[in-house]
Amino acid sequence: MKLIQAFLLLIFISNLNANIFDDKKQVKNAGDITQIAVPIYAFGLLFYNDDFKNGILPYTLSFAATQASVEILKRIVKEERPDKSDNLSFPSGHSAAAFFGATFIHKRYVIKQAIIPYILATYTAYSRVKADKHYTRDIIAGAAVAGFWNFVLVDRVPNLMLEPRTDGFFLRYAKTF
Repeated sequence: MKLIQAFLLLIFISNLNANIFDDKKQVKNAGDITQIAVPIYAFGLLFYNDDFKNGILPYTLSFAATQASVEILKRIVKEERPDKSDNLSFPSGHSAAAFFGATFIHKRYVIKQAIIPYILATYTAYSRVKADKHYTRDIIAGAAVAGFWNFVLVDRVPNLMLEPRTDGFFLRYAKTF
């Protein structure tokens, strides 16, 4: 698991010399990649955590509800993008997709597995504003839509438990063979 997270972060960091925080085109391209990478990583965790059988339905429902909500809101609100390219600015679909993946991991498993995905999702949101595709309110709304559907449709996996203790917390994994 840590190897996969390190690999994702390494790919992200390796592009730092390409001005992915300054150059609008590089920022946009990197954001396009991370908005896909985070949900794919979340999908991969279904296999890694031996949770595919029980986790695929909430993953699929939450993803579909998130994307459908974003598309419906875009067509109802009809907000013009900062670059004036169209009127589908609100909410950000890229932010919704990236935060869907990070929030799914957080809600289904534990926050520790979601830290790097949240960093990448935040970068995705930043990239949309930096590239003049969205306003800040658009990316916040996209993240909120993803968070809402994950909160409603995703349950914590039953075999991973975070138990409070007097000296901190204990992560317990139970598996029936």
